[in-house]
Amino acid sequence: MDESSLLPFVGVRWWAGPELDAPRLRVLVEAARAALAAGAPDRKGSRRQESFLLTLEGETPDYLLKVNHYGSLAPWRRLRRSKARAELVRATMLAARGIPAVIPAAAGELRHAGLLVCCYGLVRWMPDATDLLRLWTEACDGAASRRAWTRELGVLVRRMHEAGVHQEDLAPNNFLWRPTCEPRLLAIDFERTRVAGRVSARERVFALAKLDRHFAGAPASARMRWLLAYAGGSREAARRWWRDVAAFAPQLARRDLRHWQRTATRPGRRFDVLEIEAAGVLWRGFSRRGAPLAGLEVLLGRGHPDAKAQPAEAILVCRIEALRSREAAAAWGLAQMLFQRRLMPEPLALLRSPDAAAWVLRCSGDLVPIAAAPAAERHAALVVAIARLHALGVDITRSRIGAFAFAKQQHKVLLLDPTRCALGRVPAGAGHAAAREWATRLLG
Repeated sequence: MDESSLLPFVGVRWWAGPELDAPRLRVLVEAARAALAAGAPDRKGSRRQESFLLTLEGETPDYLLKVNHYGSLAPWRRLRRSKARAELVRATMLAARGIPAVIPAAAGELRHAGLLVCCYGLVRWMPDATDLLRLWTEACDGAASRRAWTRELGVLVRRMHEAGVHQEDLAPNNFLWRPTCEPRLLAIDFERTRVAGRVSARERVFALAKLDRHFAGAPASARMRWLLAYAGGSREAARRWWRDVAAFAPQLARRDLRHWQRTATRPGRRFDVLEIEAAGVLWRGFSRRGAPLAGLEVLLGRGHPDAKAQPAEAILVCRIEALRSREAAAAWGLAQMLFQRRLMPEPLALLRSPDAAAWVLRCSGDLVPIAAAPAAERHAALVVAIARLHALGVDITRSRIGAFAFAKQQHKVLLLDPTRCALGRVPAGAGHAAAREWATRLLG
């Protein structure tokens, strides 16, 4: 553990939230220092961030301490206000404007010669709260609860925009759902939030599009529900927002692709660079950090050109043609963007050798080739998948039918191999008619 995580009183400047006075803040900081010195486990586990669940006032964990380290950043970035203090200031401003927000109990900064070394954010722990991204992706709530928080999400986002609050990185994990409390929905994470007099129409579309991409693959009724709440119940206004968000989708996809190609192709908190030797062949490529890749050497060594599944761990290995280094990096970034929009299974790794390449995907076990899908469903499901790809600006004219698979439980088609796809070069006039034409052509 970094010594700076022990919260020494000397050198750390603290700011208390509206609920704390100076004596109580001093008691909490001392209790946190003692808990960390006693060996509280790090829940975050990354080089620049740490997170500790601490028991400071009661008999059960009641505070979350978030620590951010700045030593590896450029000096000009370390002159800014820290993340912890920015969140405290902005959360207080949002609450003053009537926005239900989680206000940190305290924020601390440790600086050396004016440069940030690390910062500390002390937040009251809410064990009954769940962020909306987890509720959505893990489907851990019922249909009635999902309808409720979807509507409240639209209402809260509208209230934020009307109050002049622009959250640049608007996402479901920026909100906590507490079904037994009031208010039930709370805003969190204000590092990239701007509080001004107004939020422009373009900024609203940008924010709504970033939020909508996380609900990709959901039925249109579910996606329209939160937009209808955002529009104050006006169906005409909700349809306008829907069209504006759809028009912005290709531009947002290009932005996201640049982000993923920059971050997913180098070692970091979420991704890694791999080298695996199988049957005397060296495979190089990219992977998600911590991905379950045990036994991958055996599967790669079989040399079979088709997809190979490992049912015990739901791992799918798809062999494809050889790729150059730059092609592999571009395809790996595109795969992350498509997975984010639920258009392909989770990409665990992309490996290449001198003679071949291979995708390693996490599958649900119900994935079958298109030819094995029910005849009554495969064409319609493929049309929907192609139309969604076209809506993002993804050109699939060079793809083959083997690059797609059918998920039986979800009744939808997923892309397994995006290496033949290109972003930003969709044929003119692409829509459902073009999607039907390409689906017919692929199915042959």
